Amino acid sequence: MISVGIIEDDDIVRDIITRYINDQPDMRCIISADSMESFDEQVNASPLPQIILSDIGLPGINGIEGIKRIKHKWPGIEIIMLTIYDDSHKIFEALKAGASGYLVKNNSLEDIRMAIEHIQHGGSPLSSQVARKVIEYFKPKRQSPLSN
Repeated sequence: MISVGIIEDDDIVRDIITRYINDQPDMRCIISADSMESFDEQVNASPLPQIILSDIGLPGINGIEGIKRIKHKWPGIEIIMLTIYDDSHKIFEALKAGASGYLVKNNSLEDIRMAIEHIQHGGSPLSSQVARKVIEYFKPKRQSPLSN
């Protein structure tokens, strides 16, 4: 059984994902929090999740700072960012902070389930547009023929 935590401030999104995960035969959402502060309170009263889905734009402590705190306390927890932000700066900040995956919210519930399974088996799930930005960042820069 894969145990999952969700940190998402949009009540509707959090509820839909929580219910979907709990409908899976091999997954359970054991923490469903609307902020990092709420996650901290809940984690003291429940077992640790193996995987956390976290938004970036949270009230109080944002998701990127929250990742740093979670990874410092519990380095074995895998974190998948699930956010509307697909700009390179946020992507790389989240990955540098310790995120193991990065999905944008236009992914389907099935994509989220597959990302959880993928990370459970040692992978690092990325939305296709996020993967493209990572690849573009590492591509060699073409020199102008005039610069020779």
